[in-house]
Amino acid sequence: MEDLIARMQDEKNGIPIRTVKSFLSKIPSVFSGSHIVQWLMKNLNIEDQVEALHLGTLMAAHGYFFPISDHVLVLKDDGTFYRFQTPYFWPSNCWEPENTDYAVYLCKRTMQNKARLELADYEAESLARLQRAFARKWEFIFMQAEAQAKVDKKRDKVERKILDSQERAFWDVHRPVPGCVNTTEVDIKKSSRMKNPHKTRKSVYGLQNDIRSHSPTHTPAPEAKQPTTEELHEQIKFWQAQLDRHRLKMSKVAEGLLGYTEQHVDYDPFLLTPDPSNPWISDDTTFWELEASKEPTQSRVKRWGFGIDEVLKDPAGREQFLKFLESEFSSENLSFWLAVQELKRRPVKEVPCRVQEIWQEFLAPGAPSAINLDSKSYDKTTQNVKDPGRYSFEDAQEHIYKLMKSDSYSRFIRSSVYQELLQAKKKLSNDKKRASVRNHPAVTPRKEFTHRTAKSPHPALTALRRCSLSDCLRLCGVSWMFWKLAFPAILIWALCISIETKKPRPRGSISSPYKLRGNELSSLASSALSSSPRRQDGTRELLSSSRETLVVSERKYLRSDWCRTQPLQQTLSLEGCVSRTVFNRFCYGQCNSFYIPRQLTSHPQTPPRQGRKPTSGPKHDAPFQSCGFCRPHRITTVIVRLHCPGLRPPYRHRKVQRIKQCRCVAVSVSDSY
Repeated sequence: MEDLIARMQDEKNGIPIRTVKSFLSKIPSVFSGSHIVQWLMKNLNIEDQVEALHLGTLMAAHGYFFPISDHVLVLKDDGTFYRFQTPYFWPSNCWEPENTDYAVYLCKRTMQNKARLELADYEAESLARLQRAFARKWEFIFMQAEAQAKVDKKRDKVERKILDSQERAFWDVHRPVPGCVNTTEVDIKKSSRMKNPHKTRKSVYGLQNDIRSHSPTHTPAPEAKQPTTEELHEQIKFWQAQLDRHRLKMSKVAEGLLGYTEQHVDYDPFLLTPDPSNPWISDDTTFWELEASKEPTQSRVKRWGFGIDEVLKDPAGREQFLKFLESEFSSENLSFWLAVQELKRRPVKEVPCRVQEIWQEFLAPGAPSAINLDSKSYDKTTQNVKDPGRYSFEDAQEHIYKLMKSDSYSRFIRSSVYQELLQAKKKLSNDKKRASVRNHPAVTPRKEFTHRTAKSPHPALTALRRCSLSDCLRLCGVSWMFWKLAFPAILIWALCISIETKKPRPRGSISSPYKLRGNELSSLASSALSSSPRRQDGTRELLSSSRETLVVSERKYLRSDWCRTQPLQQTLSLEGCVSRTVFNRFCYGQCNSFYIPRQLTSHPQTPPRQGRKPTSGPKHDAPFQSCGFCRPHRITTVIVRLHCPGLRPPYRHRKVQRIKQCRCVAVSVSDSY
């Protein structure tokens, strides 16, 4: 920072320093805050103005330049006047001013009756507090302040004004305004280490019988006697253990870090755009829906192969891992590990009872789900259970974790269960669209009739064969009451359906496009269809009424209309911006079109009246066609932000119309005829 200050004060390439004339006075040796920001951006190749402003604020907080009319040491990018601090008051001189010096400075300012030297509120409070603290020697402090004030009066007016502002800035650094950053404050831990350099540190590989204390805040007392032979042997063992420590080469460490980064790069949202997008910054909740579903995605299943921690962290992974261990009759290790994890989240009052339950289930002699522990872990766990706590099973849990990591997890990854699950997720992601269509009720095939299903007796008949006479009579009574209540409801339902089917329709009318069930074909329509005449060329001729044609059309086409939405990846690109992939939806389905001819029966020709020409019956109306399309019904607009590093500002917004719901809509196209 001092090197930058020296470059700023250069006469040729530095910041221009000038004397500003005000109404009745002059302000000497000042420069504006905007000049500092411009100089930093020009000479330090800083592109962002905010970064230059932050750097200047840090330098001002250390007191290298200061505002002439404010106690808050902050750089502002405007016309505020600043002044450089004299090198005598720089922080590099290791100033540690005492409270008595601060009291002399405040007392000296009260002696000078000038508006610019009036004490601020916090300075007046500090002066009153110091006066109470140094009441016995306040007379001596006052005499020093009076002597310094006399010396200042002998200086030149301009020089005195500059020195007063520099001295005020010095105390603004060491006694800042309440709420401002104190750059001279020393951390209490660092101060303690500086005052006591012989403090010991806790050694990770220290021996249990080491004579040194393992407390990080303990200061050992000076040794009053020479170390014994046993203590020297312990020190020798300790240093030998330090020499035998396993140290990895830097190349191995770098290789491991690179491998970890390459493995997890697809799951880092800071490096790659997440798929699906983050629901907190977009209008897409697909991520939450996938996480809430019990079926894991392909990325989650693939991540289980990274390590056992990924399996235990994922609820679906724990469930699949537990099923695999249950198939091999070795699920007690994972059950114990999960029970201990659940114990750590229990309320304090429930911990002792839960500790005893875990002990009786997994570790007690004759436990139903006993686990294998080494003698050392078992003995330590036995001692911990006597004083139950959240971490009573810590050693046993760590031992079981190592066993699962080395044995159970490797078998789970190599097992056919995990491989089939991984391949199934891959196949599902590739054929997701085809599978959704295949699973639709409209295209689901009917169950084939086999001899096995035909010969299997009804469950009610089997029950009647096995029950006694009294049971059969009781069963018949219950059945009679059920049918007595259900028969009127069934009769009313049949009458409603018959009335609905016999409702007359207007001539040439079209049924509603928003269908919830397939159209029913009445017996009248069936007979009309079977008795309709055919031409010699094999094509069906026009029927006598459009109503019959509509019934035929409904029978042939309108039985299974359906319309769905399907997720769709949409890539947004703009010149100069990074492409971004978002999730949208498109409409697809089976919305049928049908051809309905209108034909009115022609009437006989009427006889001509006197003075009028004979008229014929009405002509045949032109046929019309109605088409059903699966179209968007509800649409919302989403604003997507694109990152554009080469533009200013470095982002652009694109509007995307997102489909929320689709429906089958009937559209008349009679204009085309």
